[in-house]
Amino acid sequence: MRGILFTLALATMVTNAGCALLAAPGVEEAGSLAGVALPGMSGTLSTESTVSVNKSWIKANDLQAQYTQIEAAALAHTQEMEQGERAATEGILKSMAKSDSDPEIADLALWVKAGGDPQYALNSAFARDNDDAARAQVVRMLEGMSERSDDPRLYELALWVRAGGDEKVALEYALHHDAKTESADSHS
Repeated sequence: MRGILFTLALATMVTNAGCALLAAPGVEEAGSLAGVALPGMSGTLSTESTVSVNKSWIKANDLQAQYTQIEAAALAHTQEMEQGERAATEGILKSMAKSDSDPEIADLALWVKAGGDPQYALNSAFARDNDDAARAQVVRMLEGMSERSDDPRLYELALWVRAGGDEKVALEYALHHDAKTESADSHS
């Protein structure tokens, strides 16, 4: 320790005193010793800072690894939830297709199983189910109108709607036809 302090003191004197000190005998030797001691000392400081930086990198890598594990666990949980949702949606769609005898809803179930969007498939199936319910209601209305007015054309119109015909057009025709029939009956 004394040797390092002496070397530092001599190096400071050499730096501050300038050339006059270098001319003194023995100082030249001390200056060369200072040149040897200082790089070694800076090497020690450099090694310590490198170790410190390496430790911080190791700590950062460990934190990154923990974060990656947490992300992987969250992703696995999300995938499990999506698979459960997909399976439930597929089951609902299969049940709807079976109860309605609707091959298009059965196709939606296959589409979901193959990776299709479960929410879109359910929305489509429910919309189709609502359309089918509306169609069935129009068919019942047309059949009732046919019975009341004893008009087989309205019954045929009901069959046409049941087969896939446009229920709005059928209702418009039936209401227009029914209005004509009532006005003809009231004039008679």
